[in-house]
Amino acid sequence: MTRKYIAIVFITFYITYSILTGIFGSRGLLINNQLRQSIPEKKTVLSDMQEKNLRLQLDRNRLEADYQRILEEAYKYGYIREDEFRIIFENYANNYPGLTESQTPKMTNSAISSKSMIILKRPLSRNGILRLSVVPSIILPLLIFLTERKVKHIRKKNTIRAEERQPTGFRE
Repeated sequence: MTRKYIAIVFITFYITYSILTGIFGSRGLLINNQLRQSIPEKKTVLSDMQEKNLRLQLDRNRLEADYQRILEEAYKYGYIREDEFRIIFENYANNYPGLTESQTPKMTNSAISSKSMIILKRPLSRNGILRLSVVPSIILPLLIFLTERKVKHIRKKNTIRAEERQPTGFRE
């Protein structure tokens, strides 16, 4: 009798673990659906990046031929020639309080925009799935045991009642 319940525990555990892994695991149904929904957005980000890459390659090719343009680009990034010197103004916005927020220079990274970020739900870990699988694998055999016990009790009551209804002897 107990072997049957142990087998039910293991079978139930295996089935629930498989189902939960297939739905909530790292390669489960929910994560795959989220990734499938993010494909069009990722394609647009990819096409934007490819266009930007093409523009940068064209700029690089133009810079190879034009020395003056090379100097202008170098000045943009803070480089100077050997015979020049650089003056750095610290706290530019604080020195000129009359500037509005839009007039102060801001650094932005186009690669990390709010549009390109997709938040995926975190899949359940294996330990979490194992813990969740233990619950039904214990509850189901317990319910089966209690149901069988109740059925046996009802049958026993019915047989006792049936025996009481039958005549035990003759009356004279």
